Amino acid sequence: MLQVYAWKIADEMLQQKRDLESCYFAAQTMRTKIQFSFHELPTEAHNSLRDSLMEHIGQVNDATNTVIVTQVSLIRNILLDTDLIHVTC
Repeated sequence: MLQVYAWKIADEMLQQKRDLESCYFAAQTMRTKIQFSFHELPTEAHNSLRDSLMEHIGQVNDATNTVIVTQVSLIRNILLDTDLIHVTC
């Protein structure tokens, strides 16, 4: 259960957008968790994770710091590789 809590905290930190350091930490934590610990997340949580991450990705704009953009882009690429999100033309 503790591992699932880390996902929730990182997601909340990204939503709060307090400062660059906390956003970077949260984005990097999410990327690392998705990349190396995706198996920890219960299957029934995959859709809500996808939706939340897509919301974060959708909020990237010209004012978003490049270190955050890099982490969010890496998250997107990992999600594409895991088939958690699908690209349609």
